[in-house]
Order: sequence, then structure tokens, then C-alpha cells
Amino acid sequence: MRISARCDYSLAALLELALHWPSEEPMQIQDIAKNQDIPLRYLVQILIRLKSKGWVESVRGQSGGYRLKKRPDQISLGEVLRDIEGPVLPVVESTSSSKRMNVFNGTWRNVEKAINDVVNSVTFDDLRNKIKNEKNVPMYVI
Repeated sequence: MRISARCDYSLAALLELALHWPSEEPMQIQDIAKNQDIPLRYLVQILIRLKSKGWVESVRGQSGGYRLKKRPDQISLGEVLRDIEGPVLPVVESTSSSKRMNVFNGTWRNVEKAINDVVNSVTFDDLRNKIKNEKNVPMYVI
């Protein structure tokens, strides 16, 4: 499975907005770019696409910016991946007439199902909580 830069940056932008949630204050694009290390020029295009897909909404004005359109627990990683990239791991049936090659088809479908099950079960709230928990782990230096 390969994740494109566009998809990676899209996920990072959504994660940043999820970390900012439940604040009603929109995040300015410069802050999202800085916090997630996304090139500003590229982030503009990404946010336009995420807005057109219904994942984020924009707020106009001097204190405007972007915020999630849905709650983070209502957005799964799988939904966003498929929305941006298409099928997570499209399985192509073997066209070989050899029984030796066709025996793999069931395994590839199982792999596809397992990957989809994992990405569908992870929400942006899960990712947000994971990051917040990692920040609260005490670090001891000797």
C-alpha cells in the first residue's frame, strides 16, 4: 500500500484540525501548515479539496480559517483514505489460467479485507487521543 504526498498531507491537516477540536475557533491556514510541516502553497489546494469533499468547512473574515465539519469520532481513517486515494488496496484477480497463480487470489482478498478493517476502525478521535496520551507520558532522565 502506498500513500501519496497529497493523501499524507490531507490526513495531517485533518489531524491538526482534530487536535484543535472541540474549539469552535477556526484554525488559520498558516498554523496548520506550521504545526504539521505542510508547504503552505500545497495546503491551500488540500483544504479546498477537503472542503469540497465535506470534511472541513471554512470561516471567512479576519479571524477566519478552517475547522472540521464533523466530530473527530465520526471520521474514520478509511473513509478519508478512500475519498482521497480510492480503494485502499485494490485486489486484482490473477488472469493466469495456472491453478498455482489463482490460489493466491483468496489470500489477496483476505489481505485487502484486513487492511480495510483496520483503517475503518481508526477514527481521528483515536489518533487525537493517542497523541494527547503520548504527550502526558512522564519522561525520566538519569
